[in-house]
Amino acid sequence: MSRLRRSLRLLACTLLGGFALAAAPPALLIPGQPLAGELASGETHAYRTELPAGHAWRIAVEQRGIDVELAIQGPDGRRIAVDGPFDRQGIETLVVEPETAGTFEVSVIAREPAAPAGRYEIRLDELPRASDPDRHRLAAELAMSRAGEQIGRASCRERV
Repeated sequence: MSRLRRSLRLLACTLLGGFALAAAPPALLIPGQPLAGELASGETHAYRTELPAGHAWRIAVEQRGIDVELAIQGPDGRRIAVDGPFDRQGIETLVVEPETAGTFEVSVIAREPAAPAGRYEIRLDELPRASDPDRHRLAAELAMSRAGEQIGRASCRERV
């Protein structure tokens, strides 16, 4: 009987431990502090960050052997996703300028079917706008984000 109890306790701890892991909140993404992760096909890693209004922010994911889609959803429910044509290497970037401050959910998504696992690094940085070159760079990065969003939409339609 004690063997059965130990087995049931082990099973219960395993199930409850898995439930606790599944219910864990998204990791906190802090400006200037990159985070690394490993992702396999079909997996999504979630992050959250607090962003003030009126600033420009770049979220960058360096892909290391895995093709990812990068998405952000603001407190207003609006979702922006980018998936550039970089395959399994390179940097996916998304630039946002929140109109209202709040908590934003950031997702790194591996959509490529049957792809091998790979690593990535994600970072969040504020973009300066003090000088003319800063403002030109911001405009260019915003244009790249919009282009990546269009590529992501086209890729999504092709998958359907």
